[in-house]
Amino acid sequence: MYKVNDQEIIEKLKTPKIEQTKTRGVTILAGTVAIILANLLRPLGDYLNLPSNPFVNTIIVMIVILLVWSFYFYMNSRSKKSLYQVVNLEKNSKKRLWIWPQSCKHFFFILFYYLLFLGVAILGLGAFIQFPNAVALITGMFILFFAMLFSLLTVGLGDIKVRFQYVKW
Repeated sequence: MYKVNDQEIIEKLKTPKIEQTKTRGVTILAGTVAIILANLLRPLGDYLNLPSNPFVNTIIVMIVILLVWSFYFYMNSRSKKSLYQVVNLEKNSKKRLWIWPQSCKHFFFILFYYLLFLGVAILGLGAFIQFPNAVALITGMFILFFAMLFSLLTVGLGDIKVRFQYVKW
């Protein structure tokens, strides 16, 4: 954590509060359309089967995992650069802190969805190793990326309870 005292910089860093809208109807419609499209596109699925063995597929999965991690860290470094354009963090004092969850509900929400996305990503990439289909690889790749994005949701917006650690770096 960095301590920023300049009020102008603090105003630049504040995120606007976005009101959530109800999307239940749109979600049900999107799920229905996805099921219909999946059934219509099933005959095209045979064209996406790849002729390879499990060893080669394992290497492909490792490369995909490295690409997803690289893209995630690239996006993280770009965010850090844009933060440095607003404030020079080297001039500010640095402290270490523990962030407490906003609520048990929020903690278990993040944990559940992180494990769910991670499990589905492992299933998708594992399915590609056994049954080499490009759909399983692409699906596993995107879901792995979304699982990594859940790290951004661990600290919510607003007031958060923290405890300072007095450890020298």
